[in-house]
Amino acid sequence: MTADAMRFDQLHRAYRGGAVTALHDALSLALEHGTVPRWVLDDARQWIAVSCAWPTGRGRTANPRARALSDYIHFYRWDMVLAIRQHQAHYDENLQGLRQLKIPRSKIAAIMAGHRDFGHTWADAYHHASRELANHFAFGSADTIKKSYLRVQRNTAPGRYLLPSRLAVSALLQVTPD
Repeated sequence: MTADAMRFDQLHRAYRGGAVTALHDALSLALEHGTVPRWVLDDARQWIAVSCAWPTGRGRTANPRARALSDYIHFYRWDMVLAIRQHQAHYDENLQGLRQLKIPRSKIAAIMAGHRDFGHTWADAYHHASRELANHFAFGSADTIKKSYLRVQRNTAPGRYLLPSRLAVSALLQVTPD
């Protein structure tokens, strides 16, 4: 048995005996040597899951898991509004491009009919986002979408809205990823 393996074995026994700092030491040792025993990953995952379940405040977002899901929903709504606003901004450009291609007016009207649904104002963008998200986990009224958008705009401090990976979001929502 190598010295690293013996040290990992000591730390494992210490952690099982109740010394929580042994898990930190095992993670540090794994980082130094580039090898991670399975027990370190399993126990670290369990420790994170348990610590995320502990309430850290009051209300709906009292624990980190609920807060992360709430942040993700706000960010998803914000992203939808931005996409719609971008689509609104390019409406005139798209129309001019179709006219330059000398496409018949009837076909242009049919193509642009879908673009008109996006509207031209912020209120139109919020209403369209609300319709688009009707059957989605981030659903909400136009007013709710607006509040989420403004909240993300206000809270764009570095690191505040870093999106979790698809697997992390799937775990939060308890669904399987595509």
